Amino acid sequence: MDSAQKVTWSTMLYLFADRFIPPDKALTVGIEVPCKNIKVQRKPLTAEMFAVAFHSLREAGVITMELTTKKVLFVKTTRVGVTLVKQESRPGLEGAIVANAGGEDHVKGIIRAWYGQDVDDPWSMVIKEGVDEAIGAGLMGHVDAERGAVGSLLMGKTRVEPKCEQIATLQPEFDLWAGRWDLFKGNEAQLYKELVGECGNAIQSRLEQDDND
Repeated sequence: MDSAQKVTWSTMLYLFADRFIPPDKALTVGIEVPCKNIKVQRKPLTAEMFAVAFHSLREAGVITMELTTKKVLFVKTTRVGVTLVKQESRPGLEGAIVANAGGEDHVKGIIRAWYGQDVDDPWSMVIKEGVDEAIGAGLMGHVDAERGAVGSLLMGKTRVEPKCEQIATLQPEFDLWAGRWDLFKGNEAQLYKELVGECGNAIQSRLEQDDND
């Protein structure tokens, strides 16, 4: 995390998701971008948030990443190997990676270890990390949802609302970082592709399956 930053880069991506994530479509699940009347696709967003978290830790010298190839029954599998270089306390998804990288040596294993078990909606857990961090940084907050007695019982009395003026102050820092992210995607295209793909597969793999399937 850069010194002037309020939140991690993975959460910054959530706050400015329309910069990199494709817009929501009829058959996709969408997530609303804070302070914008725009929805982006949830699955690509969560995969990219985790990918950004890994990359930002590499930039900070906390981990290293490299492409590795493993052959099982004559089938070669490429994955992103991760080595934890030093322990550092981090919030959000970055903190989740550091906490679980010691016992795992690749991206999918680290993400699966963070979940601990299969869940009903693994994508929401990733988004929640960004929202919770933004709330802690004063960029989002709880407000009265005015749902009435029945609605409050079913959905809760409050909802989370972004603080748009505070979020807007982060735009210049995000724009500078976005240039670095574009460079990574261009200069290390294969690593980027494998990283995002492995993050997405790891999240998908934690979807709880019906016992009858």
